Amino acid sequence: MTSETTPSAHEPATIEGTETVPSGTASEALPPSDPAPPPRSRIATWATTVVIVGVLSAVVLLVATGDSPFDQAALETMTRQAEARVESVRGLKPKGPIAAELGTPDELRRFLLKAIDDKGTRDHVEVTRDVLVTLGMMRADVDLVGSLVKLMTKETAGYYDSKAKVLRVLSDSGDSGDAMLAAMRSVTVFHEVVHGVQDQHFDLEALMDLPVGMDDAALALSAVVEGDATLAMVHDMLGKPPEDEELAQFDMDALQMTGGVGGDLPKPVLEAAVFPYTGGMKLAVQAHRQGGWAAVNDLFATPPLSTEQVLHPDKLLDIPKDHPQIVTIPAEVDGALAGWKRAGTGVAGEFDYQRSFAVSLSETRAHRAAQGWDGDRWILYRAGAPGGDCVVLQVSVWDTPNDATEAEAAEQHTPRKPAALLRKGHRLVAVWATPGVTIDADGLARKALAMATTKEVQTLEQYKAAFR
Repeated sequence: MTSETTPSAHEPATIEGTETVPSGTASEALPPSDPAPPPRSRIATWATTVVIVGVLSAVVLLVATGDSPFDQAALETMTRQAEARVESVRGLKPKGPIAAELGTPDELRRFLLKAIDDKGTRDHVEVTRDVLVTLGMMRADVDLVGSLVKLMTKETAGYYDSKAKVLRVLSDSGDSGDAMLAAMRSVTVFHEVVHGVQDQHFDLEALMDLPVGMDDAALALSAVVEGDATLAMVHDMLGKPPEDEELAQFDMDALQMTGGVGGDLPKPVLEAAVFPYTGGMKLAVQAHRQGGWAAVNDLFATPPLSTEQVLHPDKLLDIPKDHPQIVTIPAEVDGALAGWKRAGTGVAGEFDYQRSFAVSLSETRAHRAAQGWDGDRWILYRAGAPGGDCVVLQVSVWDTPNDATEAEAAEQHTPRKPAALLRKGHRLVAVWATPGVTIDADGLARKALAMATTKEVQTLEQYKAAFR
């Protein structure tokens, strides 16, 4: 894990500076009678070493360190050994020793809260919370910031701080000679050393320096960072890159391990937290198969701009690339909401749509309905303070009119039905409101449909400039 994290409205954001291990036919209906999996929602890059460790612990236990005490000297030794293995496996030579420290859960909690406040992302997390509640994706009494920090503090085994340039392994109150703990440390240190070497070569702080609200791009960039580190970690333990069957099993095991660890957080939060590792490793594996570790390095130079390009690596790695559209909703649209003010904005992305659709639809139909995504933008409006009455406006653009029609059918089955849902060609507009709120939802949707503009962005710098 590296330190970057902030939720988005459909996905939470990322806190800068932290990395941890852990189209069908439009005419076919999407009935609510599909077998519905457990509720899912939209949330981005919170993840923990423990999830990844749990998936791989059976392998790692073979090299557990038994009864050896674990102190700062032992951590230094393990870090130097991991640096040598990273150079051998990953092909990236450390430019210098990676600093390593022992830490405590309380230090991690303070670190996470400071990272949120330093980046000014706390407001965006609160915006995310209001969006999730308005869409019926999360209970109104959940403290999103507190729950996320509590989860991270409880489940994280280690992290790399890209500001301080140091990896930290958390001390524990259990038996220091426990084989599972030794296995966790071995995996954790290797994974975080990869992040340290990435940082030396690719400058993770600069890579993840995004405007607040570029949530989908932040999740995609996290997938590059975590996918590379996870692939190197698996390669180190298996002696080779994973095969397709192993990737599928890794996916299944990682998602199953998210059950029961989230407290008040809905399961989708945890599923999205795992995405940079599972989805990111698939992207890294595909790049590695095409051009070895040099092709994985190229992902840092020309990274994916959307989760669509992570979910479908050919849309990034092949020619022509499928670049996302940035959607702009002008202020004139707000005239349809007298007395309401914009409180925040963001981008959901294909992964977010997929998980949202999967609340009420089968996995197959949810995946299919989200696959035509080409770009979107959402806005949260408030009439008063955070946690009060809200309106959410979302404008999306799809590859074809048929894709937009299929997404429109899927949106009909979200946990809270949209107050307005309009489609024209390959564009789709949805409006949600707090129950009991009276607004001209159709008027807002019509204005947004008529006035929103789109533009393809081909580089991260273009995206950042256009988003601002």
